[in-house]
Amino acid sequence: RADTKEAAVNWFKTTQTENVLVPQQNKFADWFHGIISRTEAERLLKNKIVGCFLIRVSESRYGYTLSFRAETRCRHYMIDQLRNGKFIIIGEPKVHRSLHDLVAYHKKVKISNWDNFLTVPCGQDHGECDYADLVDDDSFVKSDKKSMTPQTSNQPKGISPNASKRPLPKLPEEDYNKLIAEKRAYLVKWYIKKKHSYPSPSECQDHTFSGGL
Repeated sequence: RADTKEAAVNWFKTTQTENVLVPQQNKFADWFHGIISRTEAERLLKNKIVGCFLIRVSESRYGYTLSFRAETRCRHYMIDQLRNGKFIIIGEPKVHRSLHDLVAYHKKVKISNWDNFLTVPCGQDHGECDYADLVDDDSFVKSDKKSMTPQTSNQPKGISPNASKRPLPKLPEEDYNKLIAEKRAYLVKWYIKKKHSYPSPSECQDHTFSGGL
């Protein structure tokens, strides 16, 4: 028995996360809900079609509750996990290898005391995420917010994913200043080279011939 919500959260984090993830996908099943009350579950299912269902973490025990919309009201069935890790709806004879198998089975086989089948999962309400307190990794939290645009991975906010990676063009004065600097450097080199290539007038006098040819 989970005496506190904190105990239920700890139980889920340490033993249950893998049981409610979609196989081979990094997200929770659409039918999964966190520690919500019976009243909240009925509110979520109120205007849904018959057979619409959700599985929520139980408030007062280590286990789950299957809540679904029947013809005139909502129904709630407790789900226990056995020592061997399998799951069973209390009062039903069938044991299931996983919660996913339990859901698939009762989409085809009627639950006792109800003459119908599970149909579609009841997802999160208007982008709210009622299982956020059950996970430490935000990447698992999947909401149904329609107005949110997914952020491109490793893409800073405010930058278009298709933005060009080329540098911005230089300002005209930058090119002009660079040209002037290059011209000055060329003139200096030219002057130095010219200075060392030709003798000075005094050097010419020292090397003149005293006689003619």
